[in-house]
Amino acid sequence: MAPKRGKDSAQRTARRSVRRRMVYVFTEGTLTEPSYIDALIGFKQRAREKGTLPVGEVESTIEIMWDERTHNGRRGPQRSSHERKPLAIVEAAIAHRKKVTREARGLEKKYQPSVWCLFDRDEHQSVQRAANMADQAGVNVAYSHPCFELWRLLHYQNYTSTFGDGKCGAASNKLRGNPKFVKTYGQRLTSVSEDKAKLVLPDQVQGGYKQAKKFAKKMNQEHTSPEREKWDPYTDVWRFVEDGIGLTDY
Repeated sequence: MAPKRGKDSAQRTARRSVRRRMVYVFTEGTLTEPSYIDALIGFKQRAREKGTLPVGEVESTIEIMWDERTHNGRRGPQRSSHERKPLAIVEAAIAHRKKVTREARGLEKKYQPSVWCLFDRDEHQSVQRAANMADQAGVNVAYSHPCFELWRLLHYQNYTSTFGDGKCGAASNKLRGNPKFVKTYGQRLTSVSEDKAKLVLPDQVQGGYKQAKKFAKKMNQEHTSPEREKWDPYTDVWRFVEDGIGLTDY
């Protein structure tokens, strides 16, 4: 039987006596972000086996909420049964955090559950309001402008120009126009469709984390406005990688 998606595979092999911290993740995307998280879980498992995880890292179980993927995780649903705009995602995350925090009452701080939201600027309204609500409720946010594809692009190249309208298409085109990215689908290929590129394959990001984080942090330092809708371009997905997943490299 195939393993259930959205769960850290280490949960199935860890000793029952090992206390684990639960990490719940709500994503705007139905395929790209979940498949990236799957890759991170795999990277963490290998780091655990090699003994290269950060010292003191608590064992954790990562659960992708609203995981509606089909075809063994390689395709998204034809139509999501959840509203996946930032405000709706954050509201659901806040409600879930209240529930799991109540259930975890009495556990040490390091074992307390954490809840994350991954969402984009795209063309959404009330992005700042959603971020403020999350912050006040203790829900973590990893945010990208215009979208998650920018974070993927930084694994291949630096990028500092603005996208303007916030639409994700421009970032997707930049990613799919990068020759190194295209070659991950075949050495002789010169292009890849937008639909095919939505699935994140582990080898597309492996080895690029430190570069992507460096580019992202330098990019983000340029923004001084308190309104994150104006942070163009921007991504802090590296925070989720380190604080949510517990990785410092892959």
